[in-house]
Amino acid sequence: WKNCVDPSTALAASPSGAKILGAQPDGTVLLYDAQVDDFVAARKDLDKLEGAYGAVSDEQFVVGGLLFNSSLVPSQVFNGSGLTSGVVVSREMAMRTTAASAENSGLVEHVNVADTGSSTAARLVEAPILPDATIVGRAFTRTLASTRDNNAYVLLSRSGLTVLPSNYDAALGSPTIDSVVNAADFKTAVAPGGLISIFGKNMSPVNAATQTTPLPTLLGDSCLSINGQLVPLVFVSPGQINGQLPFNTAGTPSMVLHTPSGVSNTLNFSVLGTAPSVFKVAVEGWGAEVPAVLRASNNQVVTLSNPVHLDDWLSLYVTGLGLVSPDVPTGAAGPADPLALADVEPEVTLGGVQLPVGYAGLAPGSVGVYQINVKVPFKDVATGMDVPLTIKQGSYETTVSVRVVR
Repeated sequence: WKNCVDPSTALAASPSGAKILGAQPDGTVLLYDAQVDDFVAARKDLDKLEGAYGAVSDEQFVVGGLLFNSSLVPSQVFNGSGLTSGVVVSREMAMRTTAASAENSGLVEHVNVADTGSSTAARLVEAPILPDATIVGRAFTRTLASTRDNNAYVLLSRSGLTVLPSNYDAALGSPTIDSVVNAADFKTAVAPGGLISIFGKNMSPVNAATQTTPLPTLLGDSCLSINGQLVPLVFVSPGQINGQLPFNTAGTPSMVLHTPSGVSNTLNFSVLGTAPSVFKVAVEGWGAEVPAVLRASNNQVVTLSNPVHLDDWLSLYVTGLGLVSPDVPTGAAGPADPLALADVEPEVTLGGVQLPVGYAGLAPGSVGVYQINVKVPFKDVATGMDVPLTIKQGSYETTVSVRVVR
């Protein structure tokens, strides 16, 4: 083939690999046949082409909102509006993503190729990455992929990657927010910068979690906002969402959840300046979770068989210590250099004896998790199986029990 091909040309192989479609922004379409090892068709019936592209079979090909036959003649126009972004074919149905513009929420549609392009659609929280003919290489986009078993789809949107189940368009009830608590001990006391858990119904069509930083504000196609500000998300599921309360949140803010099935009720909740709460962790061999208190001498969680010793250094992992200095962007991990210190230093007591605080601030590498390092005196601390370990910061305090030995 003559080497004058537009650099924005897109190629798509049919499922069998026998045919390869070529599409160019100027409206030219080409078809390569592997059996004859040559291009067997080329047409230019259109002024331009853009959007999603793919091959339904050896005889049918999709470019934008058009279905081409094996002679590369447009044989069908798919119903729907807006620019197409991605397309995949599974179970004789074409699935595609569209949006009227980057500012509009997008749609993900199932299109019946054999039935004049009839389709069912579900709304996306935001638009997928759209074609842009003014940018070299962006006239055609491929922002949708299917798993091998066709049970899930991955789509590329402006905020990142979203995974949808194949039954994404099944009827779902509108999302409902019931309560907001801190993600450590699930009490209602929450503070800026801390991790929170939101409970409700129909909050996400899927279970999804992330460990990437900074945290995304769109996860599993759910999007949470507080006073109009997007909330960085850690985990979403139909009944629970975990995220970080933005550092600039105060007073009695309003929370709203957006999902493909609709917009939730508005929930107002109270935010304290500080609200320390100790996380709990599972330890092998123990039936119940224990407070996230670690001994520095062995870096192991304090349990009945690994008790606190006098003269120990302890690290407490909590949420809710509030604002830090220097400032850390919401959704970003705590820095290691310089450390982000809590603006209000907490007071820590063990059995009523105040412990010197060596550090209190964001745990380096974690989002919304704070670390408090304290020194246990060599004497004066009571020993026992359930010695109260109390953290007080501002007007709020919390207590857990630990075993202390000499």
